[in-house]
Amino acid sequence: MRGLWKLKGCLHLNYKDERSKEQYYAYTELIENKSQEERNRLFKTWHPLLKRKEISLTCTCNFIKKIDMTISYSEDTGNYHLRTFSNQKEWHVEGCNYFGGSYTSGNGYSSNWREDEHKNIHINLNPSHYKNKKIRQNVSSSNSCDSGSSAGTPGVTQNKLSIYELIRKILTKSWDDYIFFNVFKGTYPYPDLKIIYKQVIEKTSKKLFISNSLTLNDIMYKKGKPGSIYFVERANQFKYHVFYLLEYIRHEQKVNGISMVYARNPLDNTEIEFTVESEAINKAFDSIRVNQGPYIIGGFIKSIGSGKPPQIISTAIVPINSKGVVIESSYERYLYDQICRERRLVQRIYDTKYHPKWNGIKPDGLFIDTQPPTVIEVFGMSESQVGYHEDRRIKIEHFSNLKAAYDFWYWDAFKTNIIPEFPVHQNRK
Repeated sequence: MRGLWKLKGCLHLNYKDERSKEQYYAYTELIENKSQEERNRLFKTWHPLLKRKEISLTCTCNFIKKIDMTISYSEDTGNYHLRTFSNQKEWHVEGCNYFGGSYTSGNGYSSNWREDEHKNIHINLNPSHYKNKKIRQNVSSSNSCDSGSSAGTPGVTQNKLSIYELIRKILTKSWDDYIFFNVFKGTYPYPDLKIIYKQVIEKTSKKLFISNSLTLNDIMYKKGKPGSIYFVERANQFKYHVFYLLEYIRHEQKVNGISMVYARNPLDNTEIEFTVESEAINKAFDSIRVNQGPYIIGGFIKSIGSGKPPQIISTAIVPINSKGVVIESSYERYLYDQICRERRLVQRIYDTKYHPKWNGIKPDGLFIDTQPPTVIEVFGMSESQVGYHEDRRIKIEHFSNLKAAYDFWYWDAFKTNIIPEFPVHQNRK
């Protein structure tokens, strides 16, 4: 968990009086959904308080380093903005709203993962990840939107969805949809990684549009021999690299800064080898906080000749549990392993818009097999992390006040490794 809004960072306001406390709760009513005019009114109020040091602002996305925030005013636009001090810009974690030093709503994800009225999802990726470089070189620089990350580097580019976020959202949506539409509403088997992977290929990827007509499924490596990557490229006139999503096995550093990556197709257990720049795969692992697998590895690849392992262009590593649930900590894996052993119907929640009462505060999960549904939280940081436990207090207070619409269950993993008893399944009452 990375602050009040997972993977987006959290602005923590330290108040010294009741007036500031009220302003803090005004903030927690979801600043991302406020218009610029509304943010201006709020930030204009905070601005003099910051100068008089009556309040202080901290982004809590990074538990190791304290990131001080401030508010600036632009005379050109007449708008107030949150920003990071210049010497702390690089401290924000990937996916934080303030990555790069200034506030960007959803870090651009609201426009980079947009669901239309037909439930199709339009995604906005860095072209260097998926477009053939030779094709892109024919596009004039004035029309090019390829900026930031270079090929082989899975970093965040401004206003583009990162590979990590893309994979995380694909897996989470696949799990949530299968649980709700197949298990909750039918008699389908409880999911495992193979089932979730099949859901990705047969349903989720077909709803993800990279352009008006091109879906992620159109350029996805699905199964078979690695040589089939060439045929996917050829079918798309070599305009695009191929999207891959596989179970990570291991990687080994070779020579000249190159590593071999070994991955497995969950459908048939076929093992595939890829080459990748060692720096890229090391960065992918450095950006996650879970030290042990299983993991899903994904991104974009290209063929480099007959009989040669395909080359990874961009990549990210996403931790999962054995059934295919995306997790962000070892505590979450432990929790979801137990949930899956009991075959509970739980959604990971990839989008809070379907739960407006949450005010954008994203929990760790939702039991949909209880009446009412039960919000799930696991708190794993030590009590010395003051900002984290302020977020804990806010979450407990917020979700506990949603009775009638939701029940609330949480586990203080920093106090005990014994998971509290889960709420009773509605079919067992």
